[in-house]
Amino acid sequence: MLNHGRLKRVKEFIGKVNKSEDLREFSINSFWSLLGSAISKGLLFVSWLMVAKILGKEGNGEVGIVRSTINVFVIFVGSGIALTTTKFIPELLEKNKERVGKIISLTLTVSTLIGFILSLLLFAGSSFIANNILNAPDLLVTLQISSFLLFLSALSSLLSGCLRGFKDFKSLMVVNFFYGISLLCFLYYGTIKYGVEGTFAGFTISTLILVLLGIFYLRKNLAKNEIALSFKFKGEYPILRHFTLPAILTGIMVMPFKWGLDTIMVNHQNGFKELGLFTALILFQNLVMMITTTLDAPLITIMVKEKINKKIERLNLIIPWAIGVLMVLPIFFFPNIYGILLGEEYMEDVNYKGTLFIILATTTIMLYKQGIARIMIVNNLMWLSFLSNLIWGLLLLSVFYFTKIKNAESMAFAYFIAYVVNTVIIIPLYVKRKIIPLSLIKSRLSILIWIIFSILVVSLYQLDVSNVEIRILGLITSLGVFASLFYKLLLTD
Repeated sequence: MLNHGRLKRVKEFIGKVNKSEDLREFSINSFWSLLGSAISKGLLFVSWLMVAKILGKEGNGEVGIVRSTINVFVIFVGSGIALTTTKFIPELLEKNKERVGKIISLTLTVSTLIGFILSLLLFAGSSFIANNILNAPDLLVTLQISSFLLFLSALSSLLSGCLRGFKDFKSLMVVNFFYGISLLCFLYYGTIKYGVEGTFAGFTISTLILVLLGIFYLRKNLAKNEIALSFKFKGEYPILRHFTLPAILTGIMVMPFKWGLDTIMVNHQNGFKELGLFTALILFQNLVMMITTTLDAPLITIMVKEKINKKIERLNLIIPWAIGVLMVLPIFFFPNIYGILLGEEYMEDVNYKGTLFIILATTTIMLYKQGIARIMIVNNLMWLSFLSNLIWGLLLLSVFYFTKIKNAESMAFAYFIAYVVNTVIIIPLYVKRKIIPLSLIKSRLSILIWIIFSILVVSLYQLDVSNVEIRILGLITSLGVFASLFYKLLLTD
């Protein structure tokens, strides 16, 4: 039962939300964004979990390396350009609709042209990649199919960025819902019928549906806001240089390093099986990251309007971290539940538990830094973000390269070390430049959360508590403790 003082603080916090236009807007947008995410991302998670179970570790490893290869190309034309529309549409919508039309036209043109060129390059280079880099000639046709997927992915990323920029989270929810349903159906049929090639054929058809729905709702938003597309966008080129280019380079410092690590793995003995295990276990991390990433658009669209807002800044830094910790705790207490979903081949692997625990621990560090990434976007500090990702990428490859045993657990360990060391190096720089408040880093509550979390993870890994009742009690207690600590941290001025 809440005591009088705590109840009063809750009422004060709710009152602040109601009085603050930004906080109220964030609450409404986040509701639709999170609702759509819970549905669509849940469907995506189930879809790829199903693929992993049907194909087994070896086949899932092939899926993992092909998706990783596609992402290397997509990053040149995907999220970086999409971030441009997510940032500049809300910033200019009420001030200059003509510029909004030009920026959308510019990004559409760039995405279409670069996406088409990259798709041709992937199609033409499929034979070389399959035979000489991956040492997997059987993946030739799959890579060729994926070249069409690459082009559609570039367009879908931009269209989603535009809808986020217009704050049309209801439409985005509808789009993602139908995409999730279509992906589940087409992946199941394609994988069952044609294996890995069928998986990517189904993926491509689903992405085409996503693009068509995105075009439909973008046209509705343009008509609603009386915005006309204009191809006289020469004056908007500086945006590409000062924001889009560093945003793309920031991504380039992530995907190629991941692809490099995956490529090293598949070229070792049992490499595809080990990558298959890692790819299956990291699906839960992807789910958590996708759910918390849905806060990006609501927060960015508010933060670009009012850059100095301590309440929003605090929400931005704490909420993703809190969601992440609370979501990974059940898997820490009951790791076999996830294994049951994947099947015996995965759960009986000697590296299953170690890989899963390291991935979950890494997830919390990633979410701790997620709010900082949004601050970079809002304040046009993408070059600094580029530097951070470069350090991370070099650490990732170096740790894995010098690891004696190459398997799923050593892959997870490389990611963990890269994120820990990168955080230790880069956080002081962020504090010095006043990107994040020193008070939050040095907060006793923040330090206490990390200490309790670390002790809990190590204890759960080392101790084999078979009593289910004790695990349930421990989980409920831990959820309560962390929820209380994050609540106090959120209300601390």
